[in-house]
Amino acid sequence: MVKINFPRTDLDQHHELAAWRLKQNFAEGDWTELKEFLAEQPRVKLGWHPIPKCWYTELPQGDNYALDVEHFRPKSAAEPLNKVQVGKVEALTGAKFYQNVTNTAYSWLEFNYRNYRLTSALPNRGGGKHLYFPVAFGSNRLTAIAEPWVTTEYNLLLDPTNDHDANLLVVLPNGDIEPRAPKTPLTLVEFNNYVANWRSDGFNYLRAVISIILYRLDNNVLIKARREIFEQTTNDIDDLLDLMNVAGITLRDKYIAKIFKMIVPSAPFSLAARSALLAYIPQASDASNFKILKDLLLDGLSRELAAQATNWNNP
Repeated sequence: MVKINFPRTDLDQHHELAAWRLKQNFAEGDWTELKEFLAEQPRVKLGWHPIPKCWYTELPQGDNYALDVEHFRPKSAAEPLNKVQVGKVEALTGAKFYQNVTNTAYSWLEFNYRNYRLTSALPNRGGGKHLYFPVAFGSNRLTAIAEPWVTTEYNLLLDPTNDHDANLLVVLPNGDIEPRAPKTPLTLVEFNNYVANWRSDGFNYLRAVISIILYRLDNNVLIKARREIFEQTTNDIDDLLDLMNVAGITLRDKYIAKIFKMIVPSAPFSLAARSALLAYIPQASDASNFKILKDLLLDGLSRELAAQATNWNNP
């Protein structure tokens, strides 16, 4: 998962969204009309990453029938974690898990496009996130009419459209995905003061663990794909550093563009590429060149993300 800029100001007049806003009456399933709108992510250069990807798993999905417009806050049921899921969370965190046990759905957000996320079948359908939406013990679910972009809700799932949440996962060289925060078991004391502790290592670790489970980010196919991207990025950096002092500018620029193409938000498994870049340890003789390269790529990424302004208050 990486940050997805949404909802974007520059897409306010997208033809699908414009038609959606003109509707007088909505019916079950109308949200599927916004697939193209949600898939319209910046591609930096025309032709880059034409296949949309799942915002949770980063899996590219060209089959429109397996691509879902998903309600981040479930429209008809919002269940706390079940016993099996709680057992997994407690085993991974090493601490007892506490949650709000209510299951009130977010029916008033059913036709609010700001509650939609683009996803593949893997994390969205039965057994995955589906109807589950846990919130922290001691806090309450949003009540009818309240909007999450106005009123804070202490939910335990990571949201790819949230800057903080999108930085809480990291990919390892073997393709596994894990919390970026160190393992920090929470106690009931922290849950009883969740407002003060919400962005602590404990909650960051817990929320990442829960998201890995519900989004099925530990799926073997995803692990293999992330490992391939991690290895490819590492190899490209190796090759680029070898060329830094001997190759012409054109060839170096091609390699830099190739790596940049792998870390932009629309790229498949871009978190794996970014993780490889951040984890890379150069030879002492390459340290200076690598710092220049890394700063260049990360600065370009920051500018790319900043170029698409978001607007949560546009109805």
